[in-house]
Parts: sequence; C-alpha cells; structure tokens
Amino acid sequence: MRIIQSNNFENFYKNLELIENGNIQDVIAYAKQYNIFQTNGTKFYKMMCDKIKARLDREGLSHETVRPE
Repeated sequence: MRIIQSNNFENFYKNLELIENGNIQDVIAYAKQYNIFQTNGTKFYKMMCDKIKARLDREGLSHETVRPE
C-alpha cells in the first residue's frame, strides 16, 4: 500500500476546490499552468483535465482559453 504524503493530499483537495468553486480567473491561470493539451498522461492527469474542461464548459468558455502561451 502506498502512503500519500499529507501535503500532496491537501494540495489535491485545494486544487480540486479551486477548479470546482474558485474564481474563474484563478481557474484559468491554474489550467494554463497545468496544460490540459498534453496528448498522454496518467489517469489522474486525465481526470483533472476533465474537471477543468467541465468547469470551462459550465462557464461557457472555450477550452482554448487555457492554452499555454
């Protein structure tokens, strides 16, 4: 069994809270840094990308809004 470090677990919940309920400008900044446009990644990465995309969809924003510069 793998033990998850406390701060990694806390960071996951902080990031998830940001994506779900945070100020949209903060979500956009986070998503640009996270880069949802990579072609492959872990299941965790894909889940986070799906959550970011769902938030953008709820806000009526294009996914291109968060493309890294």
